[in-house]
Amino acid sequence: MKTLHLLAVGSTLSLLLLSAACSAPTSNPSVTKTSEGQTTEAPAGKEAAAANMALVRFVNADPKSMALELWAGDKQAFPNVAYKGISGYEQFPRGYTQFKLRAYEGKEDLAASRRELFPGRHYTFVALPSRKGGSLLVGLSDNLGALDPGESRIRLINASEVDDLDLFKEGTNTRIAHGVDAGATTSFTDLSPGAIEVHQGNKPTPMKLSMVPVIADHLYTFIVVGTKDDLQAVQIVDEIER
Repeated sequence: MKTLHLLAVGSTLSLLLLSAACSAPTSNPSVTKTSEGQTTEAPAGKEAAAANMALVRFVNADPKSMALELWAGDKQAFPNVAYKGISGYEQFPRGYTQFKLRAYEGKEDLAASRRELFPGRHYTFVALPSRKGGSLLVGLSDNLGALDPGESRIRLINASEVDDLDLFKEGTNTRIAHGVDAGATTSFTDLSPGAIEVHQGNKPTPMKLSMVPVIADHLYTFIVVGTKDDLQAVQIVDEIER
């Protein structure tokens, strides 16, 4: 595990809790587009905060199940989310919540993540495959706060079966993230627009992970999925507060 920004999946994710207070709640509704053809809109962070609510979404990046559910306590929060599916943001009460991952219409918990939700903040929960054959559930804070003019924001989640993923600016030696192992995620990096590429160590860049455009004033979450012979990326693109 060589990435300085690496977040251990099995930890308490305390670094993420600190990041929840890094930016003020957004003033404008959030608009999200995905590589899977979805477009969603959520209330502004300030609107949610006024109701003492946080904003949460769910991503199924675990290929072992055709569909998964995310529960919040004893309530079904996101039902029937297909593999590579990304829900829109939904409002959840502030405070500590036990999120639980289940197969669609399943009764057993596959994984769990207890998380404190702060009013007006945005969060993404991601189902990942485990090295041991099970499932993992990771909770991330989404920083939709304003960028410097003309910049973009990016992070990488490794939901594939391979280790040692690198993230580069296309055609340069500028490395954005290094050595991201399976089941791990990077923190955010702000950078100038252009194109990025993802590859495994010093191996050739897969065609599906090269020349991926990144434009200004957006937050990009790249979730790498698949096997060593067929790596691809699911993209989540959020508009940044201006």
